[in-house]
Amino acid sequence: MAVWDQQQQVRLATEVRLLQQEFPHFSFQNHAQAELTCVSGTQTSSASKNYGLRLCLRTSFPHQMPDLYITSPTPLYGYAGNTIQSYGTSHAMHVWVPDWNNYVKICHCKSEYWSASNTIVSVLMKGFLWLEAFEAHCRTGRSIDAYSLTFGAS
Repeated sequence: MAVWDQQQQVRLATEVRLLQQEFPHFSFQNHAQAELTCVSGTQTSSASKNYGLRLCLRTSFPHQMPDLYITSPTPLYGYAGNTIQSYGTSHAMHVWVPDWNNYVKICHCKSEYWSASNTIVSVLMKGFLWLEAFEAHCRTGRSIDAYSLTFGAS
C-alpha cells in the first residue's frame, strides 16, 4: 500500500486545517494511505436538499487533480426524470462518465488548468456551485453550463 511522501504529508496537514476551518462538516478518511485518501461530507443546498460528496485524491496529489463525486442521492435525477449519469461525459452538464459505483463524477476543472496550488476547499466549492446549478437544471431543464459556471481555471 502506497504512503504519502514527506512533502505530501505536509500538504495534507495544511489541507486538513483548511478543511476544518472552512467546511467542518467534511472530513478526511484514510489520509495515511495514498490510494484510499478521500474527503467526504454532506452539503445542504440553498433549496435545503442534502447531497453526499466525496473527493478522492490520487497518489500524485497535489500535482494531479482529485476526482469529485456526488455519492447521494444515487441515481441523481435531473430534469424530466433523466439521470445525470445517463449523460456520460458531457461538457454541457459538467460531468464525466461514471467510473466508480455509478456515482456522478463532476468536472470541476480542466486538467490542463489544474495547479498544485489548488486546494481541496476550492474543489469542494466548485462542487457546491455545481449543485446549485444542478438544482436550477432540475427546475428549468437548462444544462449546467447554461448557468455560466467557469470550471476551467481555479
